[in-house]
Amino acid sequence: MDRLSRAIDYRIEVIFGQPLDSTKDPTSEPALSTEQVDEALASFGDVTENVVHNLALAQKFIAPCFPPEYNIFPFFVSRFHQAMFKHTQRLLQGSVDGGIILDLLRVSQEYNITVCQSLGIPQEWLEPKLLQGKDEALIQEYLSIVRRKLREWMDNLMVTETQEFTSRTKPPELDADGLYCLQASVIMFQIVNEQVDLACEANRGRLVLDVVGECQTIFRSTQQQWKQLINSEYRRQVTQPDDVPAGLVDYIIALANDQLRSAEHTENVLQRACETVNRSHQDRLQADLTASMDGFLAIAQLCCTTLAQIVYNDVTPVFQQLFTPAWYKEDIMQAVVLTLQDYTSDFRGHLNGFLCDKVIKDLLEWYSINYLDSVHNKHARFTRPASVEKFKSDIQAAEEYFKSCLAPEVVDEWLQPLRQTCALIESSPTLIFLDFYSMKKQYPDLPLSFVKDILQKREDVDKSQVKEIMETLTSKVKNDASTGLHNRQTIFSKLSNY
Repeated sequence: MDRLSRAIDYRIEVIFGQPLDSTKDPTSEPALSTEQVDEALASFGDVTENVVHNLALAQKFIAPCFPPEYNIFPFFVSRFHQAMFKHTQRLLQGSVDGGIILDLLRVSQEYNITVCQSLGIPQEWLEPKLLQGKDEALIQEYLSIVRRKLREWMDNLMVTETQEFTSRTKPPELDADGLYCLQASVIMFQIVNEQVDLACEANRGRLVLDVVGECQTIFRSTQQQWKQLINSEYRRQVTQPDDVPAGLVDYIIALANDQLRSAEHTENVLQRACETVNRSHQDRLQADLTASMDGFLAIAQLCCTTLAQIVYNDVTPVFQQLFTPAWYKEDIMQAVVLTLQDYTSDFRGHLNGFLCDKVIKDLLEWYSINYLDSVHNKHARFTRPASVEKFKSDIQAAEEYFKSCLAPEVVDEWLQPLRQTCALIESSPTLIFLDFYSMKKQYPDLPLSFVKDILQKREDVDKSQVKEIMETLTSKVKNDASTGLHNRQTIFSKLSNY
């Protein structure tokens, strides 16, 4: 038996490069350098393969030569495993960084699986565990490193991006498709992908889940920072237009594109991560990263809304003149259409097509709502037939512009309320109730105050007629209230003046 032990010791010395000394505490040996640990980890697979090879030979050729009660093969397994255990403990005493921790987690798991599956032995034979139950502590240490590094990298990145976004000393960069872009998403996902890929390579589903959780925290933080930055820069643009750098529209376009790309990158991370974890972790990954994607899309939507608001600000003074004497003297809505066309040209050239359509839809909605709300303008009057002709001309100009950008049915849906409002202006006092009923059926939330305002501003309808017509319409509305259809909200629920 002594000769057998010496033979085993010799094989161990060949494999590990040093003899097995069961009396020596590995923690008392000099710590290995990072380079030495890296080198040992790189050869860990080969060492495992050699251990399995030697144990397989012992299982096949040596163990059968002894009586079963001698437990020769368990003896071989124990000696070789002790050597592997001491080897691993030496690595743990060395200089350990994030990459080494991941490698240790990976190789220790691969060792257990390989030895047990190749030799058909139970896990209980491989005691003590290579990491001595320190797996969770190592994972937490690694997560602490990831958390610190991610925060450090992203803080530096956001400082740079914020400076460029607020100073706007040069136009945003262009991508291969000619769209404005920022470097934020490219750099952020280089960092994120590296961390997620390293976690995936460790073959530990919980670790992948935890690393993705750290990345999600970073996503939420950057999304919040971008939200605050967009709002603050927009306020500066509105309150200090002469004191802010030019180019805010271009940078918001670039940020919108960047956020949409971030959502796409996040989806790619989700697909890769789900391929490496079991079903129990996939649901959590799906929930976490879907929330991150929604966050990126929400910032992209905020960018679209802000772009639309910037356009609104440019044309709002024109809407304040609608239906006033200035409206009758000049084609003031032509200035609105030209302004919209100028902005649209910029959007079409540099904003993602999907986002561009969203901005123009927002503009269409805003145009329709504010055109109707302008009935309430001070000094607004409806003189027939001039007011009807001007109203129809405005609708036609808007229709031509918006249909050059959006699907006709979308445009018609938002302009139809304007057409029917024009019909209220055009109808004779004796027949206006027919147009009202038709309009009320399609738009149950049509305010009576809106109709009354139109009647009071029609120069061909006197006060007594207004009173008579409104009494009739009010009675009709009360009779129809029991149907419940009046609760449905349409464009008229979005009017601010009624």
